[in-house]
Amino acid sequence: MGKIWAGLAVLLITVPALAVNFTGGSFSATFELLPDLELYYAELILDMSFAGLVEIESESKLYSDGLRYQNFYLDGYIGDWDLWGKIYFHAQDVRYQKLWLNAATDLFGEELTLSFNHWASEDDYWSSDEDMFGPWPCRAAISWDQAWRYFGSTISVEGPVEGYYYTGSLTLNIGRDYPDPDRFEIYIPSDYVDDFEAVFGDDFWEDWEANGQVVCVTDTIEGKRWTYGGPRNEGYSIARVYLTDPDDLSLGGCRGTSPSLDCPGEVIRWFEAHQHDGETLWIQGPVASITGPDTYWGYPNTYRVRVGGGSSADNRVEVIMTSHPGWSTAGTYFDEVVCVYGKITMHGDIAVIEPPDLIEAREGPCCTPSPL
Repeated sequence: MGKIWAGLAVLLITVPALAVNFTGGSFSATFELLPDLELYYAELILDMSFAGLVEIESESKLYSDGLRYQNFYLDGYIGDWDLWGKIYFHAQDVRYQKLWLNAATDLFGEELTLSFNHWASEDDYWSSDEDMFGPWPCRAAISWDQAWRYFGSTISVEGPVEGYYYTGSLTLNIGRDYPDPDRFEIYIPSDYVDDFEAVFGDDFWEDWEANGQVVCVTDTIEGKRWTYGGPRNEGYSIARVYLTDPDDLSLGGCRGTSPSLDCPGEVIRWFEAHQHDGETLWIQGPVASITGPDTYWGYPNTYRVRVGGGSSADNRVEVIMTSHPGWSTAGTYFDEVVCVYGKITMHGDIAVIEPPDLIEAREGPCCTPSPL
């Protein structure tokens, strides 16, 4: 494809003057005064109308080394087609360049939407780029049902939209719908929903659910837990991302490679432990509480670590430890987990790892993604 990005940028900038009307813009800059006067950051925004049909916003971000980021936002109509899209790229590094364009029209009373996406590929990456920036990178991408294993990683996740929950803020249920405990969630706070609608259209989530639209999201994997629902209706947690930037969400699958996981053995989620009485497994989950020293399950002067949930979540795991682990506790939303390894003993409805059966306990997820 060659330098498709440069060609598109030149096309947008050099369209015939008679066809383009400049309708507004802004410029801001920050300078470093000492020890020498130097540009630190500048942003130039130009608003244009092309042939009275398509509105174009050009956003240029400059640093001391020159133009670094260039974005073009498109919105308008051509005939019966409603068009919107974006071209954005790192002006110096071809690895970070992307174009997407959507077109929608009415067809027999239904909306027909066509989408075009182009990511920079290795074919666009010249030897001079490799000399400057290194080898062409691979994108780490995984399926929605594996997201919990990559807790804490910033990674791309793909899957179909199976449901949503909108109350001003928006939750997209990926892979499975609520209340399935295996689902993956994309959460968009209310202050940012308008930004996503500007890109994907008003109430886009309704069509996405109806059509099972496959999406790709890139962000850091976090968690949310419930004290009800899930196995035995006694609590569970899900993996999710907290999304504020529409650039981190796109239509279609992720174009990338699934990184291999370095796992110490068979790993389960905390709310599955009750199904494995007598087994020795690795268990991952958030810490709900730590109490002690006291006597727990017949072991004096010990500490009780509740993983997954508190007293109201009977699916919880209780790890009895002879010393305080120093871990942080989590609320409903959590960005830290622990990994414990030991033999599971059921005490009534509660899965317990007793001190003689605890082999290892550490902070962080059980598995570690291998670099691509």
